[in-house]
Order: sequence, then structure tokens, then C-alpha cells
Amino acid sequence: MKTNKFILIIFFILFFYSILYSAVIENSYTWNNTIPAGSSELLYVNISGAPINAVITNVEAKFSYIAYNGVEDYVSARFNRGSDPGSYGGVLLVGEGSLPSGNPGTYGYISFSNWNGQSVNTNYYFRFFVGSFCPYDPTIITIYVRINYQTPPSTPTLFSPSDYAIRYNQTPHTFDWSSVSEADYYEIRVDNYSDLQSPEIIVQPSNDEYSSYTTLDNNVYYWAVRAHNEAGWGEWTATRQFVVDTPPSAPSLNNPENESEHEVGESITFEWSTPPEGPIERYELRIVLGTDLNDTPVYYQPEYSTSKIFDTSSWDTGEYIWG
Repeated sequence: MKTNKFILIIFFILFFYSILYSAVIENSYTWNNTIPAGSSELLYVNISGAPINAVITNVEAKFSYIAYNGVEDYVSARFNRGSDPGSYGGVLLVGEGSLPSGNPGTYGYISFSNWNGQSVNTNYYFRFFVGSFCPYDPTIITIYVRINYQTPPSTPTLFSPSDYAIRYNQTPHTFDWSSVSEADYYEIRVDNYSDLQSPEIIVQPSNDEYSSYTTLDNNVYYWAVRAHNEAGWGEWTATRQFVVDTPPSAPSLNNPENESEHEVGESITFEWSTPPEGPIERYELRIVLGTDLNDTPVYYQPEYSTSKIFDTSSWDTGEYIWG
């Protein structure tokens, strides 16, 4: 019983998948006329109404007819998308000697992958041939065409890095965007030109994020993502930009010296050196009572020079750490 439940679950998952990732459109044409011996007849079914960007994933064709004994040895049919198959073009739907006799009869759906990836909306042609010595004139009643198609995936949404974000010049550079349910993979491009035509990074990951170990020089970069499935590529996202910059090295601490002692109320000058990557836009000075620089600070503010004087009259006695 558990095995049967598991099989049913898999079946419904696959069924849902087929609905989600493809669609079907079909049409028929009723003719109900005979085709005299020694002649041929061209009929077609028009398929329209599929999305303009839809592409074929499978085509099926069939026809119903009236044909008595012996007629099957003289009747053949060819099938083609967009134009008359003529005597040798398109696909041989049924050859002489293969048509079952019946009154009426139906030649069942035959599947074709010949036009996969092409647009859906067009005419689909049947060319019926009847040999000169056919003992009866067969009647074609109805022709049918069924198209399975798929549309390109929707456009992802970019998450990270955010627009105008600043990233340090260190790897990996991680990119993140929304998942597109109908996509089988994506393409991400990162370029220092906004047209993305000479990318520093171009990859096609199967997931909705990517971490690159490509070194990016200090610069402004642009990035975008698109999704792909059997129908082709979806639209590119809007382009975002971010900045890669090299973080400055840590300043050297000059004063007060390590393990120096001071009286409460004494003025203390905190001094540090400019890193070699200067000029520096600003510093952050942190002073903590205790031995852990991550504890609540006594002082934590941006500084725009390399020194700061403090009056320690209000400071508690104890051991301080600074950076």
C-alpha cells in the first residue's frame, strides 16, 4: 500500500510538472469529401492563439476517413508545418499499404519532434494521395492537430548585491536572485561596461545564486540575470551596478602605549597612523572598559583625523582597550 501511495505521489508530481511547464493547443477541420483515384488533396488546420513567444515541444496529427477493403494499399498522407509537403516533403504520416480499412476509420495521433523550438501559430498541412488503380474513392472526414508548446521563463528579480552596493575586492563575490519555477538554468553576466558585452564573469548556473572566485579590480560593475528553459531565453533583468573597492589596512596604534597607566581626570591623547592606502575618508575609534573590543563601548564615533583628546574625569577606574 505504501508503495502504491508513493507511485501515486510521483504521478501527481509529474502531472503537475507537465501542466506547469507546458501547454496544449489543438484544432480540427471537417472536410467529409472523397478523393478520386489518381489524385491528391491538400488540407490544412490553422493553429492560432498560442503566446507569440511560445515554441513547439511536440506536434501530434491524426485524421478520420472512410475506406473499404483494398483502399489502404493505394492511400498515403504526408504532413508538414507551414507549407504544402508535396510528394516528398514534411513527414510521412501514413504510407501506401499501412492505412487500416474501416467504415469509418481513424488513423490515431502520430507524434513529431521535427519542429520543436519553432513558433506555434501557423497552418499545418495534410497532403493525401490516392493511387490511380484504387478500387474505391476514400473519404477524408476530419483532420486534427494538437500542439504541445512552452513559453520562455519569466524574468528573475535581483536580490544581492543591491544597486550601488560597495563590495570589498576579495573573493568570493556572491550574487543572488529570485528563483523562476519554469527555468532549467540561468545566465549571469558581470561587466565593467553597462552593455554587458565583454563580461568579466559569464556563467550559466542551475541555481538562483552564484559565488565567483574571479578577481575583480577596483571599479564600477554592472550585472544582470536571465532564465532559460526548453522554449529558450527569457528577458534580462534590469541592470544593477555595484562598486568593488579595496579595504584599507588597519592603522598602527601609537598612543597611549600598551599597558600604560593614567590617573582619572588626566587628559589622554589617542593617536594612530594613516594606512598606506590613504588618504582615508574616515576612521572609527572604539574605546571599551574591559578586555573585549566587542563589548559596549565607552566611546565609538567616526573620526576624520588621526588623533583624539579625551578628558577622563568621568571615566571609571579599570582596564580599557581601544582600537
